[in-house]
Amino acid sequence: MGAIVIGCLVAGSIGACSSDAAAPKKSTLVDDLPSDLASCAKSASTGVILPTHLVFILDRSKSMGFSDAAPICDSNTPCVEGKCAQGPTESFGRCADLLDRKWNAAKDALYTFLSDPGSAGSFASLDTFAKAPLDESVNGPSCLKESYFAEGSVAHVTLPDAQPFRDALDPLDPLGFTPTYPAVYAAADFAFTKTPAGERPVVVLVTDGAPNQCSDTNTPSGIATLAKSYLERGVNTFVVGVDMGSSTISQFDYVASSGGSTSVIPIVVGKAEETKENLLSGLGRVKDGACSLAIPAPPEGESLDYDLVNVALGKDTLTYSKECKGAGWRYDNPSSPSRIDLCPSSCTASRKSKSALSVAFGCETKGGVIL
Repeated sequence: MGAIVIGCLVAGSIGACSSDAAAPKKSTLVDDLPSDLASCAKSASTGVILPTHLVFILDRSKSMGFSDAAPICDSNTPCVEGKCAQGPTESFGRCADLLDRKWNAAKDALYTFLSDPGSAGSFASLDTFAKAPLDESVNGPSCLKESYFAEGSVAHVTLPDAQPFRDALDPLDPLGFTPTYPAVYAAADFAFTKTPAGERPVVVLVTDGAPNQCSDTNTPSGIATLAKSYLERGVNTFVVGVDMGSSTISQFDYVASSGGSTSVIPIVVGKAEETKENLLSGLGRVKDGACSLAIPAPPEGESLDYDLVNVALGKDTLTYSKECKGAGWRYDNPSSPSRIDLCPSSCTASRKSKSALSVAFGCETKGGVIL
C-alpha cells in the first residue's frame, strides 16, 4: 500500500503554517517520502484503504438473451454460436438464443466474483432494468427512478456472499427495452445516500447496448451528465460493456470518463464459459480500479489545511486530478472532504506495486485542489 501526505497542521486554525510555528520532528515516514515532499512535509501517515461498496445495475433487456434480427437457420445451415453455419447439428430454427452465452454467463460471472474470498472487505448491492410489467411510457415503472433499489433488489451485502444475488437473479429472464438513465440515476443515488461512512461508493453499470424509450434524458449524453454530477458527490461510475459495438462503446466511454473511470471495460461474448471468464476479468478491473484512503486525523489540538495534503506511492508524488482523467487522486468532495479517492490507474498501480501509499501534510498539493 502507498502513503498519503496531508496538509500543513496549524494549532487552532485551518490555514498555512506560521513562520514561527515550532517545526515538528520528521518521522521515518517523512524521511521515506519522495524528495519533493520530504523537504517540506510536517508529518505523514501510511495510507489505509477503505472498504468499497459496489452498487451493480444490471441490464436485463431483451437483447441480453435474444435478438429479433437473428437469422432463421435450418438443418443445412444450423445455428452455431449465434450464426447460421454449414454442417449437421441438432440446433436450428431462429438463431436468436443468446441466453447461455450472454445473460446466464453474466450471472455466473457475477456469482463467482461475489463469492470469491478476494472480495472480502467489500460490500455489494444490485438491481436490474427493465422492470415488469413492461410499459415504455414515461410514467411506466421501468422509466421511474423510484422503481429501482426497492422491492426485489439486494442491498449492502457483506462479501464474499453470492446467495442473495442468486435469489434475486435466478428467477429473472431478459425482457423489454433499455431504460438506462432512470436505472443509473437510482443506482447513483442509492450509492450516495446508503453507503455508510468510511466506505467508497461505486456504481457498476453492466449493459450491452444503447438506451431507448422513456424520456429524452435516456441517452448516453444524459447518463454522462448524471454520472458527472454524482462524481462531484464522491460516487464513481464504471461501465462494463457486454458485446457492445464500437459506436456504442464510444458513446459510453463518455459516460465512464464523466463518472471518473476513464473508459468502457469491453466484454467479448463467445461461448458461455468464455463470456464468463471475460466478464470476471472485467469485474476484476473494476475492483482493482476503485480504492480510497482515509484522511488521517491531525494531532490533538491541531487542524489541517486540505490544500497542503499530498499522496505518494512509493517515491512518486501523485497529482491532484479533479476529474481523474489519468493518474492521480482527488477528494470525494473538495468543499468538504471525507476521504481521498485514487484515480483508477493509480489505484490499479498501487494494488500491483510493493510500494507503500502515504498521506503527507505540509506541502502545497501537487496539481492544486480545484473546487
